[in-house]
Amino acid sequence: MFKYNLKKITNLSVSLLFALSLSVLNVDGIDVKTFAEEISKNAINETSDNSMEETSVNTLNNIKLNGIYKNKISVSFDALEGIENYYATFGNNETFISNSENNETISLSFKAAKGSLITDDIKVYPITEDITEFDISSLDEGSCYSIPADSLKLIPVAPDKVTVSEAFPTLGDVTMSANRAPYADGVQYKVIKQGKKTLKKKTVKYKKSTTKVIYQTITGVDNKKFYKVKIRSYINFNGKKKYGTWETRYITNQVNLSGESVGLNYCISLKWDKIKGAKNYTIYASTKSSKDFKKIATLKGNKKNIKKVSGKNLSSGKRYYFYVIANKKSGGKTYSSPIRYALDVTYIK
Repeated sequence: MFKYNLKKITNLSVSLLFALSLSVLNVDGIDVKTFAEEISKNAINETSDNSMEETSVNTLNNIKLNGIYKNKISVSFDALEGIENYYATFGNNETFISNSENNETISLSFKAAKGSLITDDIKVYPITEDITEFDISSLDEGSCYSIPADSLKLIPVAPDKVTVSEAFPTLGDVTMSANRAPYADGVQYKVIKQGKKTLKKKTVKYKKSTTKVIYQTITGVDNKKFYKVKIRSYINFNGKKKYGTWETRYITNQVNLSGESVGLNYCISLKWDKIKGAKNYTIYASTKSSKDFKKIATLKGNKKNIKKVSGKNLSSGKRYYFYVIANKKSGGKTYSSPIRYALDVTYIK
């Protein structure tokens, strides 16, 4: 299990500061800007007779995560000697724990929002008076034991923004990217070709704790259909992977587009291969090869005659650039095909 040695530091009590403003010093290579900063840095107290003593430190022993869950936090720690009751808070939630049976271990649980990043500490207050006389308003922060938020974890949800960041239509490959979910140590994905037949299944570990986005090249993804991708995150806990819930996305490769100038009809004629599963197609055009693309039309068919680009009639001898995006709708979301390059066509009147 995860173990943490959590410390409770008593409040600093500084009764008197030297009435002296020190300029920046250098002591043994350490820069010290002010005397007050040095006090804070070394966590020391100044007593009434101006002598310095180290801050006392108390600990809760043997703190553990009892398990790891999607929307619950469960922790335990060794009971404090002579303490029968405890009051604990987590965000806006609170609970009382009774140890009337003198158990050696105290356990407590709080609900947490699924998929959230925990930012609140768990605060534990030993109740020394009779429970019937306990008054929350009289709590002393100096007696509080904090279980830091960064020591608490949840089973991660599926990664966000799963998209095809790069497409290689001639190779039948795509690079899929996904944003990392809180607490995820890696992801597992399955690419399903048709029905329940799995084209590929792989588990990928995040290389660093600071990695925010994962990239994975998937082979065998052509532009004939939309492929179902099931993806989920996992966290390592007690030597095992704990998986979150599968979520479904759809990916494909770039639409195969062709075009030609048809001077007699004063247009450029575009045609593309249909992608199975697409609801419609959106055409984009520009007079520049890699920017300023504007939407021309969205239609269900697979051909279109273009007579204007950017609101202007086609100009003979001018080169125009096009690409088409296939759109699939499922579960209230729209999934679109990626873009690798634009088709260029010179209009000849």
